[in-house]
Amino acid sequence: PPHSVLSQARVQFSAGRSDDSNITLRISVELTGDSGLVTNMPADLSDRTRSDVADSVLWTPAPVTIRDTFYTADLVPLLQLVFARVDWALGNSLTLFIEHYDGSGRRRPTTTELPILQIDMCQPYTDWSAWSSCSNNIRNSSRTQVIFNQDTCICEVQELNR
Repeated sequence: PPHSVLSQARVQFSAGRSDDSNITLRISVELTGDSGLVTNMPADLSDRTRSDVADSVLWTPAPVTIRDTFYTADLVPLLQLVFARVDWALGNSLTLFIEHYDGSGRRRPTTTELPILQIDMCQPYTDWSAWSSCSNNIRNSSRTQVIFNQDTCICEVQELNR
């Protein structure tokens, strides 16, 4: 939704087998506001425009035991690339690319449980009309400040020490 703040985004997997070997994966996103369905047509994935390497997220998964739940690194920077586009709308699709980057290990999700994209977001308080008299005092005072905490989506007024 408009004005929402993403606090965390990650993909949840269930391990298809145990693995404690080292691996680092690179995650990127397709740069479009509405990703098309993945097909078996030649070059379908390789022809898609991806985020730059500099914008990708590196993920080094911890060792897993079969059926363990494990999560990617935080994907907020990638999702913001898509959500900031003018062609993005709520309900559109997106495609994440997860590729080998370094190491000899593997992480294989189960074939019975689909990965789940988890997005934590909040919508900041925007009805400031109720705060009108208070906000005038706040704006005119050098001893107070308004802080928006993105983790909790709470605005708070703090008095400054002199």
